[in-house]
Amino acid sequence: MRAQWSDLMGLFCAARDAGVLVFGVNQLMAIHDANGVAVTFADGPTNAADLLLGCHGIYSCVWCEHIDPAQMLESLLK
Repeated sequence: MRAQWSDLMGLFCAARDAGVLVFGVNQLMAIHDANGVAVTFADGPTNAADLLLGCHGIYSCVWCEHIDPAQMLESLLK
């Protein structure tokens, strides 16, 4: 899925204002998405959300959960 930066920024600002952002997480251990998104962090807690942004590059566990690594390389070379 691709999104416009301006749309994401608007959502980000609204989430910030509502106090629902999570920062400073170093490692996700699991991602579940039966009814939205639930992520389990390395230090134990699990958080549920409607949206998870993986903004940490091609080695993102968010990418790897949804995109075959071979497809990642192929898409980057286009």
